[in-house]
Amino acid sequence: ALVILEELLLREVPLVILDPKGDLANLCLAFPDLAPASFRPWVSEQEARRDGMSVDEAAAAAAARWREGLAKWNILPERLRDYRDRVAFRVLTPGSETGTPVNVLDVLRPDPGDAAAPEARRERIAGAVSALLGLVGIEADPIQSPEHILLSNILEYFWSRGLDVSFESLLMAVQSPPLQKLGIFPLDEIYPPPQRKKLALSLNAILAAPNFESWRKGVPLRMDQWLAPSAGRTPSNIVYLAHLKDEERMFVVSAVLNELLGWMRRQQGSSSLRALLYMDEIAGYFPP
Repeated sequence: ALVILEELLLREVPLVILDPKGDLANLCLAFPDLAPASFRPWVSEQEARRDGMSVDEAAAAAAARWREGLAKWNILPERLRDYRDRVAFRVLTPGSETGTPVNVLDVLRPDPGDAAAPEARRERIAGAVSALLGLVGIEADPIQSPEHILLSNILEYFWSRGLDVSFESLLMAVQSPPLQKLGIFPLDEIYPPPQRKKLALSLNAILAAPNFESWRKGVPLRMDQWLAPSAGRTPSNIVYLAHLKDEERMFVVSAVLNELLGWMRRQQGSSSLRALLYMDEIAGYFPP
């Protein structure tokens, strides 16, 4: 998979990489000079000592090993330099400022392409609501869950009018919805105010969390920007997820896939590969 990703980048195909385990950031490590000094920061002192070497000796051994191994495949330093110089690497860290933070709450933003496509809009709403409820530990059926139905109708109300939704305005709308009915029944009958308040409190727990600010900081979750060349370089967007809890990780994955789906629907036909989504360690998210 790593070889395929590297080759695609050299062919100017943008990447979106979902990295639950946290090792795909290694794609950023390219040392055209293959010098020991380049390897030294990445050598484990403990492993070097176990092998009876100093860190400098272990770095020199690693450099020699890579130089010889690449030479067997006729991969010369010029190709490594070409790879490094033509790719714009970005390690995105939603919920953290360790790398490049991401405003994942952009998931509440309406997609401009949805205005003339109500069916696509409703699918994006279903994905956004499922992701949001999953973040607070609510497994909701889109057809039967009152929480899912209420939030979906609120987003449909705002998005169909081209209105942005913030987390705060969503909480206010849960308690005082801009609609009086769900289907043919009165809203208060299907989802009474006390239950709506309970949902609002669950969502407010996210807002009140000390690390919440980092969830709405950073680059916007917009594929048009993620996949656009950066200073002439092909973008490689590595979404690092190893630091997140399971429900947070699922929220980010859902948000990224929802945004990617909206982007795909806005594109015209093409005879060549326009971008690639790669997800590592996928078994925990999709059945084999």
